Amino acid sequence: MRPRLKFEPTWSWWGLFSTMWFLFYRKLNKKGLIYLAVCICLVWIPMINFLIGLYVPIFGKYLVIKRFEKALDMDNKMVFNQMSGVAK
Repeated sequence: MRPRLKFEPTWSWWGLFSTMWFLFYRKLNKKGLIYLAVCICLVWIPMINFLIGLYVPIFGKYLVIKRFEKALDMDNKMVFNQMSGVAK
């Protein structure tokens, strides 16, 4: 059994400047939709949107690697290809 991934803060400029698109491009669709819904609901509180927007640049790489790790654990090549973004 391989060691589990632990969170270390990182930074992603792409995640800062195009947060929602970063999430969708990395196939984190559920998180992207949640981010979009929260931004729409809290559009009248700019500081909250800014603070929520800092979540993705700091946690983005961890979320992507965690998703890839989950795909590795599935032991199903077809599911792995769909989750990892590998083109056929």
